[in-house]
Amino acid sequence: MLNFNYKNKTKTSFLKASWQYWGIPLFLSIFSIIEVFSASQFRAIELKGNPYYFAIIHTGWIILAIILAIITFFLGKHSYKALARFGYLLSLILLIAIYFTPAYNGAHRWINLGTITTIQPSEISKLLLILFFAYYLSVKHNFHNITFSKYTQKYLSKFLFLLGIPLFLILFEPDLSTTAIIGGSIFSMLLLQDFKFWKKLVAILIISSLLIFSLGIITTTYRSERVATYLHLLKTGEVPDKFGKGYQIYNILIGIGSGGLWGKGLGQSRQKEGYLLEMTAFTDSIIAVIFEELGFFLSILFLSLYFYYYILLTTTALKIKNTFEKLAIWGFAHLFLLQMITHTAANLALIPLTGVVLPFITYGGTSMIINWLIAAIIVRFVAENYK
Repeated sequence: MLNFNYKNKTKTSFLKASWQYWGIPLFLSIFSIIEVFSASQFRAIELKGNPYYFAIIHTGWIILAIILAIITFFLGKHSYKALARFGYLLSLILLIAIYFTPAYNGAHRWINLGTITTIQPSEISKLLLILFFAYYLSVKHNFHNITFSKYTQKYLSKFLFLLGIPLFLILFEPDLSTTAIIGGSIFSMLLLQDFKFWKKLVAILIISSLLIFSLGIITTTYRSERVATYLHLLKTGEVPDKFGKGYQIYNILIGIGSGGLWGKGLGQSRQKEGYLLEMTAFTDSIIAVIFEELGFFLSILFLSLYFYYYILLTTTALKIKNTFEKLAIWGFAHLFLLQMITHTAANLALIPLTGVVLPFITYGGTSMIINWLIAAIIVRFVAENYK
């Protein structure tokens, strides 16, 4: 069992302590190979003439991600704090660099590495910024005897300024959903660390979120159209402009609804066969394919694994005495949860449609590698506290 007393740990103890911390990401990744293959067959045949094309690439990314995760786990203990200290600067460099690259579909979200692949700086920033702010919050001075006014002047204003710079860079890529997810994850760390002022901090979070969402919606036409489509759906129960602006969400809902309670069976989705825009069947809308194939009950059971992982990580974080490690695990737990909730809610029409990865499932090399590096860091921090 876990004993948080910071003694030297053996590899045997690590393996006994951490099977769930490795096992859940591994199960999700293996399941993702099945679902990505199922969801990508139509597009793979259409583009490459090979139904296994995207599944093979996806499997390759998973293998590479696991190898990098194992290497990351065995890095020296001080490497994580070193990465945290320089993470903010590295994140800013990457987020600024994308504005000097050609736009794709009107967005600056990717850096093209020639003919090899692309990287997505906002995905890398999820890891770097959470580590940085975990370190930043862990080295603050004691503030338990000061007023909120003094706390704001000395600590909160600087925190919000530092957080605001990368968030606005991501917001204007444009990528509102990732801005919200990273901001929410990091703000959860602030709430944990500065719980004395939680009511005022929650109020600041709500006001800031409303301002950011409003700014994000009014500055881009497609976002305002998605919100209008969503509001019309809420009001009437009907998707407007089914062959235009409402095409994607209309076909997503058809797929989810046709899956019923028990699903059509693995590989039997119809909506993946060109009805979902571009390659979203195995990226932004993969949960819709899962609902169609597994049905409501098995899909909810599948999603409950994320909630279990979240509870596992947060309860572990609360037991850890090292503040940096505690805050990092807490932030990563909320990152995974917020991504899952946003991805699922958008496809179930509970919020306006947006593109967010489903952790360890969605096709994409950058996100898969970052998810596994985060998992490795979590396991290392857990192993550091295992007797």
